[in-house]
Amino acid sequence: MPSCPKYCESVRNTVETCLAAGVKPKEIASELRVSNQWVYKLRERFDAFGTVSSPHPSVQGRPRKIHQAAREGIVELLEQNNTIYRDEVVDFLAEEYSITVSKSTVSRLLKQLQITRQKLCTCGNAPVFGRI
Repeated sequence: MPSCPKYCESVRNTVETCLAAGVKPKEIASELRVSNQWVYKLRERFDAFGTVSSPHPSVQGRPRKIHQAAREGIVELLEQNNTIYRDEVVDFLAEEYSITVSKSTVSRLLKQLQITRQKLCTCGNAPVFGRI
């Protein structure tokens, strides 16, 4: 077994080269003195991605239910009627965008957008959100 923990990059590269050359995983494992299971796992990655390294996805997790256009719609709705309730925002999303969400999801979105219980006031000529 190699002296470095979790197998060195050089061992991974050797396994990748051998797999590309068509060497059987059991032969690779016995020659490099690594476990068969590990070589088979690397072969699955090699077959799927063309490399033994794990792909690093740029986006992780579940996709968001409320997409950017719906977010902009909510902001516009709040600019038009700043005293609207969360359940009315839920209904708006269902009617306009066919998105089913809970009031909690709307609360989290409003917090993320930094919109709290505010009233629309006019400061100069431009309307802005501000506490009254």
